[in-house]
Amino acid sequence: MNRRIQISIAFLAAVSVAAGAQNVTDALRFSQNEYYGTARSIGMGNAFTALGGDLGSVSINPAGSAVQSYSQITFTPQVNIMSGSAQYSSDPYGAANYTTTKNSKTDFSVPNFGTVISFPTGRRSGVRTISFGVVANATGYFNEDMLARGENGRSSYMGYLADIATADRLLASDLAGVGYKDADVYYWPVMVGYRSGMISETGDESGPYVGLAQSTGTGFPQRGTLDQSFNRVSSGEKIDVVFNFGLNIDNRLFLGANLGLVSMRYDYDSYLRESAVDPGLFPVTIGGVEDHFQSMKFHYAYSAELSGIYGKFGFIFLPFDGFRIGGAIQTPVLNDVAEYLWYDGNTEFGRHSGSEVISEYDEYYYEYQCISPMRFNLGIAYSIPGVGCLSADYEMCNYSTAKFRDVNDRHSGTFDESNQGIKDYAGASHMFRVGAEMSLTPAVAVRAGYNMSTSAERYWDNGQQKTPDALYQAVSLGLGYKSQGSFFFDLAARANIYPKEYIYPYDSYGGIDSPEIINNTNLWNIVATFGFRF
Repeated sequence: MNRRIQISIAFLAAVSVAAGAQNVTDALRFSQNEYYGTARSIGMGNAFTALGGDLGSVSINPAGSAVQSYSQITFTPQVNIMSGSAQYSSDPYGAANYTTTKNSKTDFSVPNFGTVISFPTGRRSGVRTISFGVVANATGYFNEDMLARGENGRSSYMGYLADIATADRLLASDLAGVGYKDADVYYWPVMVGYRSGMISETGDESGPYVGLAQSTGTGFPQRGTLDQSFNRVSSGEKIDVVFNFGLNIDNRLFLGANLGLVSMRYDYDSYLRESAVDPGLFPVTIGGVEDHFQSMKFHYAYSAELSGIYGKFGFIFLPFDGFRIGGAIQTPVLNDVAEYLWYDGNTEFGRHSGSEVISEYDEYYYEYQCISPMRFNLGIAYSIPGVGCLSADYEMCNYSTAKFRDVNDRHSGTFDESNQGIKDYAGASHMFRVGAEMSLTPAVAVRAGYNMSTSAERYWDNGQQKTPDALYQAVSLGLGYKSQGSFFFDLAARANIYPKEYIYPYDSYGGIDSPEIINNTNLWNIVATFGFRF
């Protein structure tokens, strides 16, 4: 497969905001779940659809709260450690010499806390216990600080902006003033580049335009080599708070329901820097004074806040002792989204400098709704009291059914193009989870788990929609201790292995390919749960 087909979600995010439109990237970011929970559920790969009995499982199958006859409360802190490397090449289809940069980031979070209270009915048949709970479980973390860098004598971001301005015959007077205030956000980077001195017109006010790194001769070739770097920083989390109700019927059938409230915060910053390796090769004239280009920095920032609501219903059935079957279905999630984005640029010269933050255009604010798709999961498990258990889950979500809509006019055609893009470039993701637990002593147990998810993204090849060969995988190990009293303690470590990500900081122009960044990311979760049963 052509590597450029495997466009990364992060790069698509930059494209979507540059175009000023919501697209498949936003729909996936808002809709995908990456389950966390307690140290026990994480240690067993969150394969808890048929097991239950753990507060981390309540978000996966609401019936899990009804399995145990006791009440419990848990608190789970964790450390997230991101590590990886980014390979940069200015000529990916030519010399393809890559420069590698190591990256890492660590933060602290709380992926689970809550309580479930179980009330025995005193009946010998029928409903034995009724349970109520309030549990918060994380369903996503955004933790990254990636830097890629290398030398580039072929292209520049400044040249790319100049190419847009030239191709679309943008007027210099409008770029300098407010002529594109109501225009597509696609032109905002060009305005910032023009007003911070990164590009200028060489003919009349409609161009052609040239970037600072380019000569003014035929074809505008690049003057010399640039030290180019791309830095991407993200943070935030997605938390599901569920209000749970469960029923235990004859210790054979367990039913549950959740009212789920989603809260999400996502912050993203990208910095593209270009510095002249030899400033003497980049002469400029500013106000009649000869000078030299030194460096530029272009900054893009995006922030989104989301709140959503959904329902989830599940069951666990024991056809015979030891064997369990479970299933759950979640309604579509109605999400209210508020997003912000802004750009700023800075250009430095030998004796002069210019900076740019356009007050009329630097901030974009928009509110809309995102309808995340319904999802369902099935599971089987087998347990032997005092020995251990095995479990396996399957979960599916068809992301092509996600859609955006206007807050004030749900039937407007505002998002018709975006929603068609979701149908074209998203599809069903299949998730598989397996877990095992073995009791070493009555007080100590060891655990292991494995997750695998297929890509929700799609691409088109010869008129056929296809799925990228990109799997998310996770491997986990855990250890549990329960005292003779009510206290219990669990510990888990999970390694999240993400597929390679191909990033193109800007589009190709003038027949020259964009630089390519191959990003390899792994995320470690070190999780501890402190709990009490009563």
